[in-house]
Amino acid sequence: MYYSNGNYEAFARPKKPEGIDSKNAYIIGTGLAALSAACYLVRDAQMPGDHIHVFEKDPVPGGACDGANIPGVGYVMRGGREMDNHFEVMWDLFRSIPSIETDGVSVLDEYYWLNKEDPNYSLCRSTKARGVDGGTNGKFALSDKASMEIMKLFFTPNEELYGKKISDFFDDEVFDTNFWMYWRTMFAFENWHSALEMKLYIRRYIHHIGGLPDFSALRFTRYNQYESMILPMIKYLEGFGVQFHYNVKVENVDFAIGGGMGPVRQRTGTGQDTILRKQAEYGAYPRNPFSSPTKKLATRIDLTEAEFTAHAVYSEMPVTGSFGCGNADVNQLVQNSVWSQKGNFCDIPTDCPTRERAGWTGDMGVFIETGLTLMDCYPVVEKWLAECRLNQYPDGRMANIAPPTSRPGYMTPMLCMSAGWGDAAILVPYALYKRTGDRKILADNYEMMQKWYAFLLGRAQQTTQEQQTGAYAKYTVLNGLDYGEWCEPGITPMQAMMNPRKSVGTAYLAYSGRLLAEIAQALGKAEDAAQYRDTAEKAVKAYRAAFTDNGKITSDRQCEYVRAIAFALLGEEESQAAADTLNRMVAENGYHLNTGFLSTPFLCEVLAKYGYADTAYKLLLQDTAPSWLYEVKQGATTVWETWTGIDANGHPSESLNHYSYGAICGWLFGGVCGIHLAGETLTIAPTPNPALGWAKAVYDSPVGRIESGWQYAGDAVTYTITVPCNRTAEVTLPDGRSLTLQPGTHTL
Repeated sequence: MYYSNGNYEAFARPKKPEGIDSKNAYIIGTGLAALSAACYLVRDAQMPGDHIHVFEKDPVPGGACDGANIPGVGYVMRGGREMDNHFEVMWDLFRSIPSIETDGVSVLDEYYWLNKEDPNYSLCRSTKARGVDGGTNGKFALSDKASMEIMKLFFTPNEELYGKKISDFFDDEVFDTNFWMYWRTMFAFENWHSALEMKLYIRRYIHHIGGLPDFSALRFTRYNQYESMILPMIKYLEGFGVQFHYNVKVENVDFAIGGGMGPVRQRTGTGQDTILRKQAEYGAYPRNPFSSPTKKLATRIDLTEAEFTAHAVYSEMPVTGSFGCGNADVNQLVQNSVWSQKGNFCDIPTDCPTRERAGWTGDMGVFIETGLTLMDCYPVVEKWLAECRLNQYPDGRMANIAPPTSRPGYMTPMLCMSAGWGDAAILVPYALYKRTGDRKILADNYEMMQKWYAFLLGRAQQTTQEQQTGAYAKYTVLNGLDYGEWCEPGITPMQAMMNPRKSVGTAYLAYSGRLLAEIAQALGKAEDAAQYRDTAEKAVKAYRAAFTDNGKITSDRQCEYVRAIAFALLGEEESQAAADTLNRMVAENGYHLNTGFLSTPFLCEVLAKYGYADTAYKLLLQDTAPSWLYEVKQGATTVWETWTGIDANGHPSESLNHYSYGAICGWLFGGVCGIHLAGETLTIAPTPNPALGWAKAVYDSPVGRIESGWQYAGDAVTYTITVPCNRTAEVTLPDGRSLTLQPGTHTL
């Protein structure tokens, strides 16, 4: 079997197969498939027409597409089908079938002209009361809950759908929608039909869904398919001398194996594994002597002692950050993060180099601070932001993947409203600016930031009175779909999307609004800055009203506390109380985290800031799942997508090279060693702990090399700090000392 990528072969003429003139073909039936096979035998295989025999049990061709003018009844036809833009095999065939109506043109030409001049769409998709417009207005009328029911079915494995009905997955939230009316009338589904069949139809026709309200996704022939397709093929084949045998019913086919057609092959029932084993033992397995003389060999090579050389290919990004400490596993974690960045930053920042290779916004949004420290990735990220701008939706939604890796499906635009992911439009340029002071990166992306933030605010303004009342209800994001805390322990990806913690959107409306106000101020847009500050402040109040009990968080998930503290959504005393609760939850969880993509980068920072550095270190050094060092203990050399990437049986899950959780390295530089660079401002505030013994971070920053390290000798701690030329550093030590250090190396 020969496989090809692309469609160029549809336009090339194949060579005439050797021996084709001595072969015959026998085709049973005259439906579309049978006639297509005969046409390809004539056109591509170049078989003589009189060597092709087509048997049809009826007096007319067409199979289920036949038609007849029956006196007293009228014209009757049995079959027909809609077509879409991607019937590639059909287009390939009918470009070669001459029209039976117009000289000098093909059936495909006629079809194309017809659908250009008379496109198929309906101004009135549904009616009621004997022809009155049903008033659906081309809308699906799907609620968030209904959309998630459809998504759940779409992502459910086939084997879990056996024996299940559609009604086992959908309730009236779907069945009472325009979408279901469009769908069931288009594809003839009932509520009690197979859930598996429904899923398969969604997968097959997902590109049609947008055209369901007006039929714009469909194409039709001028006449029924008998006149428009069957008859032209019949005439084409008859022109080549193909033999049609009507009123001939084929009831049985006997295949003669042996005799003059080749050797009689022994039926052994030998399994493929046995064949391979015999091949390995004897060098070859007897083949048909009438086939190729080349013998197929099965070779087993022992690779136990083999040595391999691998070449890592990534964009030119000098390593700018190095970290070392008294714990070898932590050092390996840093190296794993560097390798994951190298493995994924090739032209664009991809989520993983194997499975998807996609430029996910959410991954970059949480990793950007760490990525800028470990490697000089500014040019790669700058280029990728251009892809984000090009792929932003007109209404402000951010494409989750930029550039796109495939044709967007029906659910793609819905998930492109995801808070946290879309906020990368603001978070990433802001991080680049803060690290370098480059205002151009803000100016280049300002329109994109504005459009995304306006969209997120628009989601909030859809809040209904039934959902929430109060002065700040219109600043509470309660509608739309979100990925939520992706890869949160104990939560499947489907559950994350099905129940994405609605507080996430409101939190980012406040956080991103605050950053956008700062960005606008830096660009000299004072009026914009004031507007964004006002929105951010109202979003904070909305968050408190909707998701706290007078400033007290009541969730049982660590992420809710981390995000509220990190985004400054609480008062100072309330933040301290939240940190107290977070510390207790981590301790009660055996010093394991249960945070996902969005909140994990802030976890240790939040704990250390509010007096729980010991807990942060215990989290860092935890080596049972879920934890950063669990994968190191399992022999990982890159960062995993999930906390338990390889199960107890050695089976991997998701990606094993996924840089996102490597964001913890940001805390090693910025928390453990305390290096913070924001444009011209350099601050150093280390957080030493005896658990590591010593630590040192080196950062070749845009302003020069910065070093910060500490070492224990008994209970005493010695600090070594290097300040680059033409800079000063504001240093804060745990013992309360505050110092301004000049350029050079200092021991404290």
